[in-house]
Amino acid sequence: MDTNGDGVPDSRQFAGSHRYLTAQYLADAYATNAGSPSTVIIASGESMVDAVTASGLAGNLDAPIMLTRTDRLPHNVARYIDNHNVTHVVIVGGTAAVSDAVVTAIEALGSGPTTERVSGADRYETAAAIGDALGGPNPTWCGSEQTAAILVNGGDSGRADAIAVGPLAYGLGLPVLLTGADELPQSTVDFLTDNAVEHVVIVGGSGAVSESIRDAMIEDVGVITVRRISGGDAAGTSVELAEEMLGTCADVIGATPDMVALVNRDATADGVSAGPAMGYGMGNGAVPVLLVGDELPAAVSDYLASTAESRGGLKTHLQIVAIGGTAVVSGAVMDAAVAAAKTSPALTAAISFNERTPTKFTVTYSDNVKLPVDGEGAIIFLGNDEDLTSELADDTVLDPTLYRVNGRRIEGLLADADDAAVPETELAVEQIHVQDRTVTITLSHQLRDGDVISVVGGPKIGAANDKRPLEAASLTVGRTAPAADRSAPTIEIIGVAGGTVVSVFVVEPKPLRETATGDIYIADGGVTLKVKVGGAVTDLDLGEPEEATGRPDPNAPVTSLYRYNVTGLTLAKGDVIEVARNTFLDTGNRGNRLTRLTIGDAEKLEIDSVSIGSVTPYLLGASVNIVGEIDGTDTEAMTVRAKQTGAAKGAAGNGWKIYGYEDPDAPTAPLPASADISVEVDMKHRIIAYTVNKHGQGANSPTLFELARALVGNDQFAANFTVTFINAAEQDKSETVGDIDAGGLQLAGGRSRVAVRVQFNDVAATVPDAAAADTSLSESIAGGAAVGDAEAATYTVIEMFGPPDDEANFTYTTCALATCSDLNLPQRGGTRTVAAGVATNVYDDGDDTNGDAAADSMSEPIILRSLRPDSKLKPFGDPDA
Repeated sequence: MDTNGDGVPDSRQFAGSHRYLTAQYLADAYATNAGSPSTVIIASGESMVDAVTASGLAGNLDAPIMLTRTDRLPHNVARYIDNHNVTHVVIVGGTAAVSDAVVTAIEALGSGPTTERVSGADRYETAAAIGDALGGPNPTWCGSEQTAAILVNGGDSGRADAIAVGPLAYGLGLPVLLTGADELPQSTVDFLTDNAVEHVVIVGGSGAVSESIRDAMIEDVGVITVRRISGGDAAGTSVELAEEMLGTCADVIGATPDMVALVNRDATADGVSAGPAMGYGMGNGAVPVLLVGDELPAAVSDYLASTAESRGGLKTHLQIVAIGGTAVVSGAVMDAAVAAAKTSPALTAAISFNERTPTKFTVTYSDNVKLPVDGEGAIIFLGNDEDLTSELADDTVLDPTLYRVNGRRIEGLLADADDAAVPETELAVEQIHVQDRTVTITLSHQLRDGDVISVVGGPKIGAANDKRPLEAASLTVGRTAPAADRSAPTIEIIGVAGGTVVSVFVVEPKPLRETATGDIYIADGGVTLKVKVGGAVTDLDLGEPEEATGRPDPNAPVTSLYRYNVTGLTLAKGDVIEVARNTFLDTGNRGNRLTRLTIGDAEKLEIDSVSIGSVTPYLLGASVNIVGEIDGTDTEAMTVRAKQTGAAKGAAGNGWKIYGYEDPDAPTAPLPASADISVEVDMKHRIIAYTVNKHGQGANSPTLFELARALVGNDQFAANFTVTFINAAEQDKSETVGDIDAGGLQLAGGRSRVAVRVQFNDVAATVPDAAAADTSLSESIAGGAAVGDAEAATYTVIEMFGPPDDEANFTYTTCALATCSDLNLPQRGGTRTVAAGVATNVYDDGDDTNGDAAADSMSEPIILRSLRPDSKLKPFGDPDA
């Protein structure tokens, strides 16, 4: 674990100063991964003969195993029970192992748990009693339909075998029975007979459980199948069990091949508590337990050396976790295990920066980090969009918190003026572009000499499920060449022959170190425009500027963007407009260059090119709100949102529905305090369904948190959706779920966009507005297809830059696959027809086309252009979404 936030692991996660604390750490991990338990199993930490058989019961009850002193309940165990509001505690073993004083102390805790003792006259009877406590018919072994049980030696030599089989017994919910080496105890025989056990798995060699025992179970007890799992020693047996977990049992218990846990064969207390924690897993499936001693056993070393470097074309990275401190699993054993393990190397990152683009830096990874998307595999996320969620994918290169500037956390997407997601004074991401191994990040502020860019070490990122850890990297920005200052104010002048308005755009990038300022200052003498009209040179006062947006480059982050308009002129071909050098200065006393425009005369306004890209494309996850009963009032309290990288991304998410059901056969009262909720996800029909199996009234109804936990506990749901609480400060997660909507809840809000840029040969006086979209561009750029009915009319035109300008940008939007299927998004390489009259310029052709009582010229004939990617717009990575 990294306990001080420096990105370097410095402490073992499961290394307590004593066995009771180690057991608590394992129970903490269990609660983190499985959710807070309502039941806890307590066993003696002094006499371990009973506890070794409790893993199956833990699996049946969804409970961790914690340890207690015989006559005193440890403080940390009491705190755990209270903190997790545990309602039921099962004590394993008789009063000689766990005294009545401990039971009394448990019942007196603030959470008020009920208690239950499971015990017998000896260890064999106790193991049988624990098996009986499972309740109902015994479960089966992996790949078998026969009721099953596990059998291990009940003496000291069998404890290691019981430890090794713990995660498997938990996952299958199987009873673990005890026997002598050569004699089957009557209590074990009775259990096998009473429960009609057909399949027994012996764990351990014939020295621990003899062949005569095997024969007796078949011939005298009536067991149909007896199977033995063993190695040359306890370590070898643990390897065989690991192979079983990842083989026949893999689909049943969901074991992970990418993690193993090392337990000292003599550290019974640590091994007992590890059973449930590793049986549930650390987030990626059940974890096999391998037994070690003072040295790494040969069998374990060979197993680690045989692990795969890749599976299904994806690189692997094996994680090895020690259960206990260095006194039980030494540093030398861990080092030997790491050295033996065959695995792919960690990811590395190389950072690059070009001063010509001071708001951008590039991170090139040592292997593919492309996200699993369709099309060409490029994903662009743009900020400054009030509909775009700031929750980018965790543990992927799209997570902005993976990167730092001067140690400063990047706060996600920059907000719009009306959206307070990230204030403009904060360092934020405006764009993240992913392509294969390369990630390009555009910031809200520009970088300067001496700034340090870093990539945080530790997170596991990669293509698809490639989850190798990332090594930290950093780069100090320094000038690579004595180039001129590229962050000075820049000038663009717009004017046309026959026009009466001259527009001057002034742009200043936002500096990283001056987040609160960055405004443009006017040089001494004020701002004047030098105009040469009809051969005469005149200095004109520009007057007060107005705020402008989107010019000259919508992808360039700016803090100061001003537009000066000078009116009262009549311009003609050959006239010159000039802004002098250093007319505008920024906070660093850097001035603009001399900028000059000579008015030309284009008699015909024509379209030079039509290109496709992503000025404003995004994949916005569809979402739906689930009602909770807040103080007796139905309130939308929880949101389910489609992930931007999942199967429901973009418009596809609108085809999903959530259904809730009550189990009519379930009891209504009395009920456990925690509701039992099952979740199913039908990917083919795009349905999420949850069933409340123990739905009652009032306090027994499921809480919002319980529903959320059940939803995210489903692998397919977790891969494609997230759950958030709308206002955690006011709406308590412990409130009950409101009425279940029998008609289903429709996800909505998922959209996909693509942009088209039209470049004219001269400045246009008018471009189409949204009202004219379906009569001009929907039958031209959109390819001649009608938009469709009102519900499907999501075609939109955004006039990115107000005229006069020499280009226009239009955005096409899909809303849902079901209702907008007739809307054909433009795609790269596709041909579009751009009709005459799309835009007008200012030159006289005898017609007044824009209603201003002046004769203008329309854009000329229909031109066919193949849509090409525009480098400024960036290629859109998922045109089919």
